[in-house]
Amino acid sequence: MTHDELESWEDAAAQAGDAATMLIAGIARGCPARGLLGMTAEDVEREWPTVTDSSSGDEIVALLRSPAQALAIAESWGSPYPID
Repeated sequence: MTHDELESWEDAAAQAGDAATMLIAGIARGCPARGLLGMTAEDVEREWPTVTDSSSGDEIVALLRSPAQALAIAESWGSPYPID
C-alpha cells in the first residue's frame, strides 16, 4: 500500500468519524495522530471515544510499537479508491 493510499484512508476515516481507522492508517504511514505518542490506552479512548466501537485503546497503543502490524491491517482493507 502506498503512502498516498494510506493518507486517503486516513482522510476518509477522519471525515467519517472513524477514529480507529484514522489512527491505524496514520500509524501505518509513519505519521501517528498528533499527541498519540506516549498516550496510554485510557488516554486514547478518552481522546477518541469512538475508538472503542471498533478497536480498543490497547490495540492502538500496541500498534504504535508495531507499525508493521498497522500496515498489515491497512493492507487488508484494500484500495481506498472506488473501482470504476
